[in-house]
Amino acid sequence: MHPLMRTLLLIFLGLLLGGPAAPGAHSPKPHPHPPPQLGSFSWDNCDEGKDPAVIKSLMLEPDPIVVPGNVTVSVEGKTSVPLTSSPQKVELTVEKEVAGFWVKIPCVERLGS
Repeated sequence: MHPLMRTLLLIFLGLLLGGPAAPGAHSPKPHPHPPPQLGSFSWDNCDEGKDPAVIKSLMLEPDPIVVPGNVTVSVEGKTSVPLTSSPQKVELTVEKEVAGFWVKIPCVERLGS
């Protein structure tokens, strides 16, 4: 897999696999069962000047993610190697660590791998 695509994939996986957060207190009227949320998002670029692809900016909205709901991921990257083929293909595999093992999340209703 191309290094830029691998970098983008790893960041997206980190976004999807964030831990649960406490329900938001922004609702004017309490709901008996507030929708589940995934924790707030942060990231760090660990490039030491040698990586062929780096992420310049990464945004996730809404933050925290409400489930069910829509998520918008915006990524801007930079590569020091030419991307010669067009269009670029991205394959996404979503995994979650369970009891020390990584389990592939299947595709269900357009979410997952």
